[in-house]
Amino acid sequence: MGSAIAQHFIAAGHKVSGWSRSAREVPGVTALTTAVEAFQADIVLTLLSDDGAIEDVIINDDLLSQANPHLVHIVMSTISVAYSR
Repeated sequence: MGSAIAQHFIAAGHKVSGWSRSAREVPGVTALTTAVEAFQADIVLTLLSDDGAIEDVIINDDLLSQANPHLVHIVMSTISVAYSR
């Protein structure tokens, strides 16, 4: 899903960089090596698969404390209602 969204941003003329847990390359996207690197951007969209992925990538690694202090983080992940609270 992330690659499809990235392609729409690219088609609209935006530069897109991204990090993927699967290290999958997406045409036109500048690949980043870590999630920390991705969170230095001005805007980040996360499209993680479930609560466990959010825990692994964002919470357990304390990713938000390492993020750009002016970051706009848009969560488009699949999260349970219980976890969102």
